[in-house]
Amino acid sequence: MSQPTQIESLFNNLSWNILGEIEENMINLSEGLKINSSIQELNLNLNNLGANERNMINLSDCLKINTSIEKLNLGNNQIGEEIKQKFFKEFPGINIQL
Repeated sequence: MSQPTQIESLFNNLSWNILGEIEENMINLSEGLKINSSIQELNLNLNNLGANERNMINLSDCLKINTSIEKLNLGNNQIGEEIKQKFFKEFPGINIQL
């Protein structure tokens, strides 16, 4: 894996954006990730993604299409245990931090 440029690093780090509180935010992010093949690491830490089950469904749907993501930080998002286990099972090739 090559080192990301400074601009790529800025786009990869979406922590502390409260994306999960407005469903449209995750829909837009997920749609964008479906067509992006260059992002290898994505930090969604502290976005309250667990606030709405639909957020995790949108994220899961895009990860099934986007195969370039190798590392995903979902820490501190109030994600339930069942959803966490589902993500580990569905995406064994992604280093997921929860």
